[in-house]
Amino acid sequence: AKKLLDEYNYITGLNTLAKQKENVITIYALDNIVKYLTAEFFFDFRKLYPNIILSIIESTDEAALNALLARNADFAITTDPLDKTNFTLTPIFYTHYCIALSADHSLAAKDKLSYQDLHNQKIISKGRSFRCFRDNMEKYILGNGLNVDIFAEITDIDVALDLVKECNAIYLGYDYIAAMQRHPDIRWKMLDAEVSGQNMYIASLKNTLPRKVCRDLQNFLLAWLPIHNKDKIIL
Repeated sequence: AKKLLDEYNYITGLNTLAKQKENVITIYALDNIVKYLTAEFFFDFRKLYPNIILSIIESTDEAALNALLARNADFAITTDPLDKTNFTLTPIFYTHYCIALSADHSLAAKDKLSYQDLHNQKIISKGRSFRCFRDNMEKYILGNGLNVDIFAEITDIDVALDLVKECNAIYLGYDYIAAMQRHPDIRWKMLDAEVSGQNMYIASLKNTLPRKVCRDLQNFLLAWLPIHNKDKIIL
């Protein structure tokens, strides 16, 4: 009888979006994280938790954290460095900096590329809306007197790689993206630098009591990723 009552309450609670609120988990995530998780993640989660709705918004790193601070999100999935005074941080994987270039580019034969290799090159990346791009550009490229031609700042990886192939540009990104983008005309290279990547975290607002559905999602994510995505990162 209790099971039937629970099912009835769930069904009647779907009449409006407002009534669904308690069953919705809102996540602001760095771009391409959804593609990295794949549809399999959502299928597996829904099978285990059929009453929980995942609402994921792809965003910049700063916008994700601001959504948490404004209490418009339950979680943010983004990279460090992060403010540990405001957020509870749980690492989910480490992602290396990667560089994509066409197979016939003059630098394609090198095993790894350094920041110095980018001097006088045409580059594409997520852009200055992302903290990581600004920090690395200011500190390691422009700050060291290297000259680069910023061809475009875009988050759509498919368009970015089309430009890499057609315009002989270099794309700066992460290896979790590289793992999803295999193409015979594209070469992915690790960045040879003192700081060669960042942790990816699932972050929540500190000093707040998480809802049960949020605890369920975080526990599921931490258990699911090592099993299903462990081979997707380029080492």
